[in-house]
Amino acid sequence: MVVFTKIIINILFLIICCTIIGCNNGPNTASVSGVVTIDGKPVEGVHLKFSPKSGERPSVGYTNERGEYTLSFTQDQKGCIPGEHVVTINAYRDPENESSQYLPAKYNQSATENTELNIEIKKGNQKRNFECVTQ
Repeated sequence: MVVFTKIIINILFLIICCTIIGCNNGPNTASVSGVVTIDGKPVEGVHLKFSPKSGERPSVGYTNERGEYTLSFTQDQKGCIPGEHVVTINAYRDPENESSQYLPAKYNQSATENTELNIEIKKGNQKRNFECVTQ
């Protein structure tokens, strides 16, 4: 009977451990949202990518018709890993054609050199607005 009890206790312990490990939803992320304007107007369909300087997985977001975005870390997890990031912003006249990009390179190809796009994301909820100009 003692052996049977030990087996049951060990099985319950394994079930609890597996349940705890299986409940991990990924890293802790900060909630990041905001508004993007281009030449002073909100624009729908702008793509933002927050790339951690640590090399971890980036978070992405797209603006709605009011220029508002909310970052997603994965399809099921909102947010962004806290830390230093480089933000790239892309806006296309035709979303199917990358050559239709109409924002200057400082917002995308040269974002690493743009101090406005090198930002720190802290834990918690935060707003990050971006005012882009095409000239």
